[in-house]
This record gives sequence, C-alpha cells and structure tokens, in this order.
Amino acid sequence: MKGGKLLATLGALLGVVLGAPVALWLVLWLSLQASAVKVPAVEGQSPEAAARVLQAVGLVPRLQNPVPDPTHPVGTVARQRPVAGFQLKRGSSVLLYPSLGVAGLAVPDVVGLPPAAAAAQLEQAGLAEGEHAEVAGEGVATVVIAQSPAPGSLLAPGSRVSLLVNRQVRERAVVMPDVVGEPVEVAQGWLSRWGFRLDAVQPVPYPGLPSGVVVKQQPPAGGPAIVGSGVILWASR
Repeated sequence: MKGGKLLATLGALLGVVLGAPVALWLVLWLSLQASAVKVPAVEGQSPEAAARVLQAVGLVPRLQNPVPDPTHPVGTVARQRPVAGFQLKRGSSVLLYPSLGVAGLAVPDVVGLPPAAAAAQLEQAGLAEGEHAEVAGEGVATVVIAQSPAPGSLLAPGSRVSLLVNRQVRERAVVMPDVVGEPVEVAQGWLSRWGFRLDAVQPVPYPGLPSGVVVKQQPPAGGPAIVGSGVILWASR
C-alpha cells in the first residue's frame, strides 16, 4: 500500500516536471523493478536447499529430469533455468535439473521379458528393480507389460525401475475343430498344431470301422474351447 502511494505521488510530481507520457513510462518501469527479483545461484546445492533459497525470494522451484553432468555430484542441482542473475517477476518458475554425475545410465527395454530376465537385465545395466506390481489376464504369458521410467531414460547408477508384470495368462477361446472320423495319429497331430493337449484315447468297440478311428471327442466339435486345454478321444478298436 505504501509503495503504491509512493509511486502515485512520484507519478504526479513527474507529470508536472516531465509531462504525462514520460512520467507514465517512468512509473511503469519503476513498478516493474519493484516486483522483480534476481534469480539466485543454486547450482551445486541439493534440490531441497535450492528450493528454500528460491522460495525465500518469491520464486517457484520446478524439479526436472536429471541430466549427466561431470562437474556436480550426483543428486545436486547441475543446471538452473533461467541462470543466476536473471530478473524475474515474483511467482515465476525456476527449473532445476539434478545431476546424474559423470554419465547417466540408459534404462533398457524389458517389456516382454519374464520378471527374472528383466531383473537380470536391469542389474547388468547398473540399475535395480524397483516397485513390482502385478495384474492378471492382461497378456498371453507371464512377462513385464510396462515399466517406469521408459526405455532410454537416463538414471543415476543404482536407480530403481518399476515393473508391471502380467501373472495370469489370458485365456483364448476358439471353436473346437472336428476330428471325428480321422485316424487317431492324424487327429493328435492336428490338435497339437491347433494348441490343444491330448489327454486320453479311450478304445471302444465300433463294428464296421478299422481300429484307431476317432468316433467321439470331448469337447465336442463346434463348441467353445480354451487353447491349451485337454481333449479326450474315443477310438474304434
């Protein structure tokens, strides 16, 4: 309030001495200078300490993704944008980039790998497995279906990568094929190629048919069947 009254008084005086246009420009310039602050130097500090320094002068710290930097210890602020000395209005943001040290490690792509293989690949890359969440029925195998951070991201050595793993295989239903009337050997080959498992062959008397011809099947042809499930055949003897 006092600053506003002072500027108003100063504007009135300048208006008398210099004229209204020049006085207005000077008042606006002085007002801008009063609301602006110089960005302090926070590189080399921890993000928490840097945030406190910026907040103390009315600026807002914004933490960004880490960057490789050989001159600052891992975890300290390697870069700030804008740089120190730049003038900003109070309430403006300053971006802080933590250091990854000499060189950041690229996160490998482990999506599609079994959990044990994914953990081994992360360890080989100098990283570690982080949070491990599981879902059911979101894939056709027990594999990693998502990771965070994304592949290619740069992390400090020993950083953790979170994994989302599909545990329960999604069932896939198809129409059961018809193998009645086929020799058992042929039917068995077809069932294997279609992804089914032959659980048993039951011999039954069937006059008029040579031995080894399928006369019945379970599940029956034309109905729904889960790929990978078992099939029972009855064959003539």
